[in-house]
Amino acid sequence: VKPLEQHRSEPLGRALFLDFLSPQTAAQQASAGDTDQDDLLHDKSSVSGARTAVSLFTALELETPDATVCSAHLPEKLAMLRYRCEQNTVDRMNHASHRNNPHNLSAEQASVRQSHSAHRSVEELADRLVAELQSYESVIVAFSAGVDSAVVAKAAAVALGERAIAATGVSQSLAAGELEDAKRVAIEIGIRHEVIETDEFNKTAYTQNASDRCFHCKTELYSQIGPLAASLDIATVVNGTNVDDLGDYRPGLEAASHFQVRSPLIECGFDKQVVRRLATHWQLSVHDKPATPCLSSRIAYGEEVTPARLQMIDRAEQFLRGLDMPELRELRVRYHTGDLARIEVPAAAIEALSRPALRGQIDRRFRELGFRFVTLDLAGFQSGSLNVLVPIETLTGIANDNSTEE
Repeated sequence: VKPLEQHRSEPLGRALFLDFLSPQTAAQQASAGDTDQDDLLHDKSSVSGARTAVSLFTALELETPDATVCSAHLPEKLAMLRYRCEQNTVDRMNHASHRNNPHNLSAEQASVRQSHSAHRSVEELADRLVAELQSYESVIVAFSAGVDSAVVAKAAAVALGERAIAATGVSQSLAAGELEDAKRVAIEIGIRHEVIETDEFNKTAYTQNASDRCFHCKTELYSQIGPLAASLDIATVVNGTNVDDLGDYRPGLEAASHFQVRSPLIECGFDKQVVRRLATHWQLSVHDKPATPCLSSRIAYGEEVTPARLQMIDRAEQFLRGLDMPELRELRVRYHTGDLARIEVPAAAIEALSRPALRGQIDRRFRELGFRFVTLDLAGFQSGSLNVLVPIETLTGIANDNSTEE
């Protein structure tokens, strides 16, 4: 945001700055200057508009734009930026896909397979995944008991029987009840289940919570699962990464590639929708379970990850779920600087949580848990919302930075 703020007085700078705003606010800002609102990009679907603006501002080296030239060529420059950012996304998806599966499945190939999957019966999809797992001979599944890893574990159990094992990593970043869920679902599936203790909290690279924290977390997990697999004479470690994950910022994928972890859902071209279809087909109790990432993902990048903070977050989320409101099926409590809690709930629940009696109840409980400030995000629940804090250089440079690695 800073480069745009510095140059908002210039025509191009104003155009890019206004891209952050609502159409109404943008109109008011545009009327205050000479910027033609028709020249503005209004990509409001996500933070991509803001990131796109920042990216072009640096990518086209326009830190000191000439007012006349920028005004004349603004439309094509913005069009160029949109294209370049879309291409960066494709490159990043290709890179992550290449690094995360030995079949060198590109993002385009995954997309084609994904399209084909949409037209297959659920029985055909199940057979395809089972056949993929059969080709691995024996597997150990990195098992969180989320719907993705549960589907992979079920397919592995069907394909390989006793040659399939599920393994769950346990640390202070695991939310309350998740280990019990993992044990229960493993019994439901009929797969042997191993629990391993991970030690990421003794690694500064993890606790300092840079934007690559997930890489260090998964590195610790796979470094523990690998020896377990070897001791049990298991040939392959697999995870539950699906095609949709390739379009997001997920440094954990790089860790998987370092340990030659296979991603059968990607190799089959299956996205989240297909995964849920398969979970329903196999009558898994987690078929509609919301995503439950580790508690550390709730802490804003740059804020140290500590057991005390994770306990605050976990207890706060348990409290909100205990309100027994159907609208709160998906929620997050994010931790920001100064012990500030940012509550994300579906938009339909915002009004209910804002009512005086309930608002006061939430505020009191959160302060008892150690939060000094309690806020409700008016944008509503957004999975991965803290990724807006990841520097644009990190997002757009992933493919280039790693393209020479083998």
